[in-house]
Amino acid sequence: MLQELLEKIEQARREFSLFERGDRILLAVSGGPDSVFLLHALLELRGKYGLELAVAHFNHMLRGEESDADERFVAELAKGKGLPFFSERKDVLEFSRREKLNLEDAARKLRYDFLERALEGWRGDLIATGHTLSDNAETVFLNLLRGSDLKGISGIRPKRGKIIRPLITLSREEILEYLDTARIPYRVDRTNLNITYSRNFLRNRVFPILKERFGDFESRVTYASFLFQEEADFLASLARELIAKARKASFPDEILLDREALRKAEQVLVRWALHELTGSGHRPIKDLIGLLDKEGRISFAEGLKAEISMGEVRLYRKEKALQKTCRLETGTCELPEINALFTVEKTEKRGKNTLFTVYFGSNQVEPPFLVRRRKRGDRIRTKAGTRKLKDLFIDRKIPRWRRDLIPVVEDKRGIIWVAGVQRAWMPDEGKEPYFKMEVRKNDPRAFWIYDI
Repeated sequence: MLQELLEKIEQARREFSLFERGDRILLAVSGGPDSVFLLHALLELRGKYGLELAVAHFNHMLRGEESDADERFVAELAKGKGLPFFSERKDVLEFSRREKLNLEDAARKLRYDFLERALEGWRGDLIATGHTLSDNAETVFLNLLRGSDLKGISGIRPKRGKIIRPLITLSREEILEYLDTARIPYRVDRTNLNITYSRNFLRNRVFPILKERFGDFESRVTYASFLFQEEADFLASLARELIAKARKASFPDEILLDREALRKAEQVLVRWALHELTGSGHRPIKDLIGLLDKEGRISFAEGLKAEISMGEVRLYRKEKALQKTCRLETGTCELPEINALFTVEKTEKRGKNTLFTVYFGSNQVEPPFLVRRRKRGDRIRTKAGTRKLKDLFIDRKIPRWRRDLIPVVEDKRGIIWVAGVQRAWMPDEGKEPYFKMEVRKNDPRAFWIYDI
């Protein structure tokens, strides 16, 4: 029987490229039947593939003495097999309360954090977990019942980064049958019988009924999930192409997308693209797609926000605005929020006014000059009178989020320049000497507000 199970593992290795000859594999062993069999199976294959193995155990501290007994059991098992052993214990319940996570998510986060650190410390290549075909079928059903998308019902991937699941084509039943026949001891977690947990309810109540009616349905569900994974990967690749096409700019904790590019794309790809970018569920993404024909804002989990304005879709975590103000007659002012330098100098010659360089006669302005962000009620002088900056920004189709980042320059009498947007109207060229004002990039390689 063992040979049949090992052949399944080797077939999965070939099909999913799980590991290569000579790999150093850290085995995540809880002490339960699946992970104990994982250890025995890879020990059997170790010589054939030249593998180096080590054992890691994470104590969740959820079951008191039983949790400690699990840890001792795995430590003795590793010692008996002559394998390096790594362990860590953390109070998962306390962590879940502090971080406001459910127990399952908290346990997973702490466990995988430990496994990754242990792998790095051991200088290993891969982490192997004992997830089985049965675990995969349960995951598919749970996600389907929760209304998940294609990615959710794709189940557990045989390989994800450095994490491999060599037992993903083996059922829990055949593993238990082998362990019991071979009289190999393992630990039993009694909480797995508690049907108040959805996974346990499926495992202990629903799946036995399905097996009576449909036989080996777990294998068929898992086969379907592998097909879903291929289709999900294909859609994800198309979604990434859409992101690349729609991206206008990106920087830490922020990305700008072209709204029209998203509106023209198939909605399924837009949904996938936004999921790739936000990691959010179906409902907030649906709400965001609904805003593509309008303007507005929406909040996601973990502080992520989206704003649609003036043809742009902006995904961000923090509001941005000019924080620094400068008061100067001549000199330089650094504006770090927009990667810009603002300079004022006196000159005898008057050049041409542009978006980023303007000239004023010494009789037209009254220094010192104040560089700041916009304020409510700001107005700038035009040939026809004065105009609100708010109306100016709307007319120039400047998105709301950018308006607080555009430097506004004023003298003692009022606003004389909205840098990169408009200079105040003056009736003549003024008299020399002139004040030359300029805003330019500080770091030429970095993004600044006028790049888009």
